[in-house]
Amino acid sequence: MDIGDRIQLAILVAAVSAVVFTNRATRRQLMIQTFSDYTKRYQEIILHFPEDINASQFKLGVKGEPRYEQTMRYIRT
Repeated sequence: MDIGDRIQLAILVAAVSAVVFTNRATRRQLMIQTFSDYTKRYQEIILHFPEDINASQFKLGVKGEPRYEQTMRYIRT
């Protein structure tokens, strides 16, 4: 193997390493973005719950009532 072959091999190894590293970084970034989106959505839902939702006497109401419909709208979206 002459010097030209060794240089080509080194370039190939560097290129493959860069692709692997970039792929890992992209997957990690995608995972972080997905987690962030779910967290944001969960926060939006919780902020629109009725204030007394944690009370022991809490009742959501009956389907068709404004309180029920408003709460369910945020849960469904």
